[in-house]
Amino acid sequence: MLSTRDTRIARKVKRRLSEITPVRQLVVYGSRARGKPAKYSDLDLYIELDTKVSPVLRKKNPRDRVGGQPGFWRGHHNAGCQ
Repeated sequence: MLSTRDTRIARKVKRRLSEITPVRQLVVYGSRARGKPAKYSDLDLYIELDTKVSPVLRKKNPRDRVGGQPGFWRGHHNAGCQ
């Protein structure tokens, strides 16, 4: 089971990314989604976009795109993020 904190983070990532490009789906997977994270587990995200990512956006640092949070671009739990 995904924690309340991780659900909030996933929703924030989707909201911030949606300000840049349409997001079809954001799915959390891995140990955090299963409710069994280790002390330093990251939050694994699968992000499906409705459109192609522009070459300009593709060249930017992914952390810049989602608010500078480390590990957010790594990447099964839906967390209400569709």
